[in-house]
Amino acid sequence: MGIKMGIRILLALDDSPVALRVVDQALALAGALAAAPELHVLHVHPPIPLDFATRHIPRDDLEAYYREESEAVLKAPLARLAEAGYPVHTHLRVGPPAETVQALAQSLDCAYLCIGRHGRSALGEWLLGSVASRLLTQARVPLILVP
Repeated sequence: MGIKMGIRILLALDDSPVALRVVDQALALAGALAAAPELHVLHVHPPIPLDFATRHIPRDDLEAYYREESEAVLKAPLARLAEAGYPVHTHLRVGPPAETVQALAQSLDCAYLCIGRHGRSALGEWLLGSVASRLLTQARVPLILVP
């Protein structure tokens, strides 16, 4: 008889140092649950404008680039999760980050969404926006925001 799986937790990770803290927080949550959770790890690569990219780069090369970049970003977090003994489902997506994270969390029926928060200045937040800020207002599941 295998491990009884419990709730689903989505970890939306980027290439920042915060990503490993998100993993640690998710592992702490997982350890506190009665049944082992189903862990899903997501990396969203912002799209390169297709009209520019497809004029200069074959589509297969562009897809390989997205995949390689995402796999590199997730290498250390996935290793930490493997060391902890949790099976993980990996998701690589291209699109607007906040919307893509929200859509996957909903489609998987996740009980929790774990993300990191960057330490941008107020001006940086205003100019660039924030995935965390958008998810705080849009998320339909409990959000664990890791500083």
